[in-house]
Amino acid sequence: MNKIIVLAIVVLGLSSICYGQSWPDVTPVSGEVIFADPTKATFKVDITNIHLKPVYTLACQSGDLDDKDFNFSGLFHCRLVSLYSRENVSSLLIENLPQTADWEGRSRFLLNQVVGQCAAISDWGAERTFLLRRMRIMLGVHNVELGGNVQHPEVKSLKFTYSIIPDDNALSSIALKAQISEPWWFASGDNCIKEVLEKK
Repeated sequence: MNKIIVLAIVVLGLSSICYGQSWPDVTPVSGEVIFADPTKATFKVDITNIHLKPVYTLACQSGDLDDKDFNFSGLFHCRLVSLYSRENVSSLLIENLPQTADWEGRSRFLLNQVVGQCAAISDWGAERTFLLRRMRIMLGVHNVELGGNVQHPEVKSLKFTYSIIPDDNALSSIALKAQISEPWWFASGDNCIKEVLEKK
């Protein structure tokens, strides 16, 4: 009986989110990039500690581009990896364990989520905040120039914004869940695309 209890504790520990570890202090970094051809959009920045040593890498790119290590998908998709620790997830920006696919979480921006009224929804639309490892990471996809029609929308350009700042209240090993519940349209639907194109 004791062996079964110990085994259960070990299994639960492996799948849980860690709190209270001593995460490195990071140096603030922010910026924006305008992509004239979003199908070829790619971005990477190292996040450094206070001694300017890289401790994380934030990499983002269009889902149209192939990558041998990570299945980027959607309009624009971001991944955060640690350079000082080994992880059992492909990106620290996920919110649930165990992870079953690279696209899980809120770091993948779909077109429907960043245009029209959908874009204005905090943490699920055009701007998203991730709290983890004593960091506040803010990612955004803005100024999406949309053409084509509802059946075949064409993204002509977009602006990507990012900001990483220290936050001593963010103590989770992976991203904390958003305080606002997931909107019904987040995973699918094109209502906001229709909204924008029908106004043209």
